[in-house]
Amino acid sequence: MLCCFELVRIEEVIIKILVAVDFGLYGRAQVNFLKKLGAGANADIRVVHVMEPLRWELQTAYPAAMQLSDAIIKECRENAVKLVSEIEHELRQDCAPSSVDVLIKEGSIANELMIAADEFDADLVIVGSHGKSGIARFLLGSVSQAIAINSTRSILIARLNDNDGDQIAASEKEIRSIL
Repeated sequence: MLCCFELVRIEEVIIKILVAVDFGLYGRAQVNFLKKLGAGANADIRVVHVMEPLRWELQTAYPAAMQLSDAIIKECRENAVKLVSEIEHELRQDCAPSSVDVLIKEGSIANELMIAADEFDADLVIVGSHGKSGIARFLLGSVSQAIAINSTRSILIARLNDNDGDQIAASEKEIRSIL
């Protein structure tokens, strides 16, 4: 008896990947990991950056402070647009996915990323980790941990590799010398 069946090539299956990005080297780990995965023509990619609301100290009734906070908000939005645009271009060039789009949101980072993942119907969400542990994680919280615990989506937490640690140390030293 001869049995026939149709093989479906894996390249024909489209996977939806949401990549959460942030500024600095820590925010690039997930983009670098996505490239290593080799998600090319079989991937729809959405790049998401979430801006947290301004702290209450900047939201004041003093007109001069309000103008300053408006300028800061405007600069943050412009930087976010630049960030996601650069990453979109990089992914189009390096991965050649079936599609790449970008989204900038404002609000609680973990909540907004989970909402964006559900709206996109993501098969995979890639987030980064700043590598905090112990008391720092307890006091500051962990976006990647909150998403991993509360999301209904598959989550991949990308960490920087050892070589990136040298770049971070150099960046932090440079920032300290400027200050």
